[in-house]
Amino acid sequence: MTKSSNTKNSQSYRLRLQICILKDYHQTPIIFDFVSRYGVTVNIIGPSLPTNQKDDGWFDLDLWGKPQQLFSSF
Repeated sequence: MTKSSNTKNSQSYRLRLQICILKDYHQTPIIFDFVSRYGVTVNIIGPSLPTNQKDDGWFDLDLWGKPQQLFSSF
């Protein structure tokens, strides 16, 4: 986890990860859920979703937020 400090009380941390989206979940708004449920900021670094939707897909993500937000999202 990487820390970025804007002000003393509003520190933001970055968590870089790679997630696998199983083919059965291609229509599920998983990345949207990170934002709406946990309040983290998501930066998609590298998506790899097959167009045929017959295979699993991958996302390289940067999640930004407070430590509790990041840990809660998992």
